[in-house]
Amino acid sequence: MWPPLQVDPVCESPRRTHLSAQLATPAWSPCHLLSWWLQRRGLQGAAGNAEGAFRELVYVLLMVKDAGLTPDLLSYTAILQCMGRRGQDAGTIERCLEQMSQEGLKLQALFTAMPLSEEEQAAVLTAVHKVKPTFSLPPQPPPAVNTSKLLRDVYAKDGPVSYPKLHLPLKTLQSLFEKQLCVELASKVCVVSVEKPALPTKEVMHARKTLQTLRNHWEKALCRVLQETKNHLEGEVHKGRFSLYPFLCLLDEREVVRILLQVLQALPAQGESFTTLARELSARTFSRHVVQRRRLSGQVQALETYYRKYLHVLASDTKVPNPCLPRQYWEALGAPEALREQPWPLPVQMELGKQLAEMLVQATRMPSSLDSQHGSSRLVPVLYHVYSFRNVQQIGILKPHPAYVQLLETAAEPTLTFEAVDVPMLCPPLPWTSPHTGAFLLSPTKLMRTVEGATQHQELLETCPPAALHGALDALTQLGNCAWRVNGRVLDLVLQLFQAKGCPELGVPAPASEAPQPAEAHLPQSAAPARKAELRRELARCQKMAREMHSLRAEARYRLSLAQHLRGRVFWLPHNMDFRGRACRAARASSHLGSGVALRPCWRCAQGPLSDPPRPLVSAQDPPGRKWWMGAEEPWQTLACCMEVANAVRSSDPAAYVSHLPVHQDGSCNGLQHYAALGRDSVGAASVNLEPSDVPQDVYSGVAAQVEVFRRQDAERGTQVAQMLEGFITRKVVKQTVMTVVYGVTHYGGRLQIEKRLRELTDFPQEFVWEASHYLVRQVFKTLQEMFAGTRAIQHWLTESARLISHMGSVVEWVTPLGIPIIQPYRQEVKVKCTPIPVYPHPSVPRPSVPPSRPSIPPRLIPVCPSQCTTSSCPRIP
Repeated sequence: MWPPLQVDPVCESPRRTHLSAQLATPAWSPCHLLSWWLQRRGLQGAAGNAEGAFRELVYVLLMVKDAGLTPDLLSYTAILQCMGRRGQDAGTIERCLEQMSQEGLKLQALFTAMPLSEEEQAAVLTAVHKVKPTFSLPPQPPPAVNTSKLLRDVYAKDGPVSYPKLHLPLKTLQSLFEKQLCVELASKVCVVSVEKPALPTKEVMHARKTLQTLRNHWEKALCRVLQETKNHLEGEVHKGRFSLYPFLCLLDEREVVRILLQVLQALPAQGESFTTLARELSARTFSRHVVQRRRLSGQVQALETYYRKYLHVLASDTKVPNPCLPRQYWEALGAPEALREQPWPLPVQMELGKQLAEMLVQATRMPSSLDSQHGSSRLVPVLYHVYSFRNVQQIGILKPHPAYVQLLETAAEPTLTFEAVDVPMLCPPLPWTSPHTGAFLLSPTKLMRTVEGATQHQELLETCPPAALHGALDALTQLGNCAWRVNGRVLDLVLQLFQAKGCPELGVPAPASEAPQPAEAHLPQSAAPARKAELRRELARCQKMAREMHSLRAEARYRLSLAQHLRGRVFWLPHNMDFRGRACRAARASSHLGSGVALRPCWRCAQGPLSDPPRPLVSAQDPPGRKWWMGAEEPWQTLACCMEVANAVRSSDPAAYVSHLPVHQDGSCNGLQHYAALGRDSVGAASVNLEPSDVPQDVYSGVAAQVEVFRRQDAERGTQVAQMLEGFITRKVVKQTVMTVVYGVTHYGGRLQIEKRLRELTDFPQEFVWEASHYLVRQVFKTLQEMFAGTRAIQHWLTESARLISHMGSVVEWVTPLGIPIIQPYRQEVKVKCTPIPVYPHPSVPRPSVPPSRPSIPPRLIPVCPSQCTTSSCPRIP
């Protein structure tokens, strides 16, 4: 290994031996190690102690060789940067380039395959020019063209298509960009809670003052503990041992403390899984490190320059010379690709998160009794470890002290804190141009979300030809460019119910204080054992319901508070994909889709002119109205639609009225549509509107009608359960089971779905629910087998294929019609120490897990493509 450098073997041996053992684990790679070393030495912005840094580089390269690993392009990029900054001699650089060539790596690839900032590129060129003075940067390749037959019309050259403009002018969009940039640089958003504000009583003010005093003490204690931990770990580094010291030095100490205190404030009363908390802490640390690195490397200024130009393709008052898609326009601007931050290995993430969590446990203490008049109460930990069982697995939970929970409840602080990546954007997202570039301005966002520890998805996307991903990239960009506003009138009614102890019938959760209580709190000692057991079960049910109500209430508070915060603003929802290839929003805290208190009826499309709407019709107005909309299947959407219709009718010209009501597209059970087409099922195809018909067909009503035929036949034969079900087989009873059969629902799962529907029928004899659900699920599956004869055969073929592939030790992979590579993430778990987190370092290690891979193929493979095809075609629709 070059260069020939004299190294003291006494000092070298322990370090090389220990880190070689670390490198021998599959979780570490040369790029991981060199990235770790670069972070430790701070070579991404300044040369520092060049001689010492280069000496350590030699150590690292020797360890890489000892571990049987080979430096990759990222490694050689770091090496040449270091040589260019320190003015390394030409002989050493030449040996480096020769070794790089022997390993099959091309010099041009350093500038075409690796994203480099201008400063980094200049450092590499400085080193290369010492050996090859005539070397010049390779020319930019011509833009690749997507050749998918499904997208032929989208990328056709038969005439330019103007991309749909937003309704906002250029100056407004540029102002919104500045606001979003400030949000992401701060990495957090504070909003006012919609919970009914507590009266400023003496007790409330005292609790808030006590909480602020404790936080001041905790901030100082955390700074002290963090410094002590860093001093200890620095000693481990000097002894040549692996240490988390460089990762703890990435951020300012006060920034780390702020992250810890934010996590403590948001910790639920029932506690949080220790591993989940560790992942959250390490993820926040990594995200803030990426934002800080991009700020220090000058990327923010470059982004501002190119983004202002990019807005010309979206602004309502500008034109571009050659109409094109946003991705194409961004690439034509020549904007440099954002620096690709190498993700930390999962063991490092977990160890760092555990270290930070333990600091939080160690540093945060409070008086055991906050009512002590003389301040003599002993100090107790705010957080403590407990163990619980989830399914059959014992897990560790970090739980807050009840006194701390009570203090938070009494203080009733009026603000909530969100991470910047969890809330909608205030400006149009960056267009997706690669698997790691798009969506948020600075915060790192992956094109495809994956299960924890899986890396194969990102590797497949990175090796996929860029043009093959254009369909997915442009579809996600199109979804993200849709502007939204809050529907204030609907939100006002939801908030009115929320602050008035909720309304579960309308999907507005009630507070936990409204949870049912046991009929008898205490029983006499002489009570029968059976009665005591019944009371214990009833108490457990009440406690479980109270916990669920608390969780639902907290989720609703976060969603509605964010909606209230966005009132009167235009915002955007960036999108990415899940590991199945389905589009999903990247901002997790809010969406126009979802269950529970979904924000779907509270969102309005922002496109087009907005004016003060006329007062809606009385029947669709508010609680004093007739309230007929409350009985609809989707009451809030029904109310929003009625308000929109009323506004149009009341306007001066209803035909010219511009509606902002979102219209959600959905197929007629499109999973069955795909199966009916694949299986050539003529009867099934007609029932899901794949064949011409005078009236729209409803597959759910068709299944219910056929099940009713079977029921009548069984009732005539004297089957009791069939007789009991007379008049109760409706579309609603069978809908969920029919809808989920293409997603792999089993007889057991289908029975539970039907049981839930039957229990909602107050006039159905509840003692027959179990037997009736068993009977109905058999009839539903029998009906589907007759109507969709080929569907079950295709599902069985896909399931059996997945079983055989996994049994042979291979992962199940396929490519969607749009060219997106998909891989099943299910593998046998490898534990990280005592942490039950799966680690998937390489596609062949560990072996695929057969049980989950087998039934999950049909629902993953079938219903992915249509929405992206539709979205990609939107710009060409007149």
